Amino acid sequence: MYFKTITFVFLFFISAVSARKKHDSSSSSSSEEDDSGSREMLFPRARTLMCGGEPFNFQRMEMEKEVEIEECLETKLDETMDVLKNSRRKSTRRLGNDERKLKRLLKSECSMECKWEAFGLISDDEAETGAEEFSKLFPEGAQDSVKAEIETCIKGSGRPKRKSSRGRMSGFCQAKKRMGDCLEKAVTQNSTRGGIAYKAFDPLEPNSRCVWTIRGGNSVGFTASVLKIRSDSSDQDVQVIVTCLRHQDTPSRHIHLNQSGPVNGLEMCNMLVITLYSGLNVGNSTGFILEYEALGEGTLSSKSKDYIFGAEGLGFIRYPESVTDQYDNFELSTFVFVPENNIHVEGSNADILYHRNSLESYFCHDNVNVYRFISNLTVPTWQYEGRICGDTESDVIKHYDMIMLTFDSDYSNTGSGFQLAYTPSNACECGL
Repeated sequence: MYFKTITFVFLFFISAVSARKKHDSSSSSSSEEDDSGSREMLFPRARTLMCGGEPFNFQRMEMEKEVEIEECLETKLDETMDVLKNSRRKSTRRLGNDERKLKRLLKSECSMECKWEAFGLISDDEAETGAEEFSKLFPEGAQDSVKAEIETCIKGSGRPKRKSSRGRMSGFCQAKKRMGDCLEKAVTQNSTRGGIAYKAFDPLEPNSRCVWTIRGGNSVGFTASVLKIRSDSSDQDVQVIVTCLRHQDTPSRHIHLNQSGPVNGLEMCNMLVITLYSGLNVGNSTGFILEYEALGEGTLSSKSKDYIFGAEGLGFIRYPESVTDQYDNFELSTFVFVPENNIHVEGSNADILYHRNSLESYFCHDNVNVYRFISNLTVPTWQYEGRICGDTESDVIKHYDMIMLTFDSDYSNTGSGFQLAYTPSNACECGL
């Protein structure tokens, strides 16, 4: 009866969100309607909320530019088919009529160029301009070395060779291929190190809630060092917390930073979550500067993703995002819900509604772990609340402050994942 009640509430919520979307769409632009349709999203997407002060997140930007990348590939497909169909060579004309094969080849040859075009970083083939703009996306201390790496790469790259049918159709993606190759190489080389500098010399606002996620590629651990941190609060009203997340290892460890110097205990972390909390009594406290470097190559799936949402009004996300996708083995993904504008208002609670599509249920090998941020402790911190297994159809998580969910999958069997919705707490009074 309990699960039936929650399922009904979830479906009622979805109906309400769907109705709101229909109402909003009547006054929205046609481009917005086209965008939502192309993403197969039936409900409003959860909003990504960032505090700033962090290194450029390529994974997140690629997710946000996914539609533009697909449109770029579709345009190149149309152009390529038109040219190849008019070729004098029979084999080339045959390729021009094989849309499935052509799509596969174009995705292999052109997806990188389309990605960097969507990022606005290779609008021309001038290495110096592209290298300089690209390097600005990294922490200030690494910008010169990143720029030098790209320029050296471009000067040392020869023209790509063309061969067979792949060579005949890939001319559409050759002009900027060297630039794209070198930018991709720079991401691979530099995504393992970076830093966060948040209000290092500016006063903090009371009741701040900021969260950053760090992967550093596919790492097996981290080294990190605090370059600056200052707290004038005497009653624990300012906290900077490093959470060490490790695949299929719960509960996670939380390390509170209170002085400059190395951060110990991160050598076995697959990813880090950095949390800044402030209460009412911030005094003259300022922010912090943290540097990190990822260690080694891990085995986590590249499909693992990180989301930070503003828990305001109504919102919804399906994971994986496409209704046709399944999650992967060896995933570790995060879903963090923070207050509107990153400022906590007492009494503005929300509920996170979970509904399973399909998860491996055997011995809870694929699961969602629940963490609540508890601000009324002597030392405010994240607290592990348990996990949701594959045999649980629906659940409601009461949200009094911040909420963090982590999704773990093991080495076998996958499914279509789950759905998350958040709503003001007065919309549902049936949670745990």
